[in-house]
Amino acid sequence: MLKIAICDDRKEDRDRMNQYVQKFCQERMLQAEIKAFDHPDVLICECEKLRPHIYILDIVMPMVNGIQAARELRWNQPDAQIILLHPKNPLPWSPLM
Repeated sequence: MLKIAICDDRKEDRDRMNQYVQKFCQERMLQAEIKAFDHPDVLICECEKLRPHIYILDIVMPMVNGIQAARELRWNQPDAQIILLHPKNPLPWSPLM
């Protein structure tokens, strides 16, 4: 089973990304465990046990930003895939476009 972690401080963006990932997995018949986090510190602590295969991180967060979190995650889990998102550059399938 694929494990995916999403981290964004804004609930609206976090929920939207969760929906995108769920839809993507359903369309491709992939089984995935998706966990969403609102703070990078919680993500880093919990993911030491969870060990996701994929991280989707917001770059702009008022506390630890996505790049700093990615460095920490990469140190602990070098094989994980990390996707960084920026709120000013929505995803191509985003309803904002």
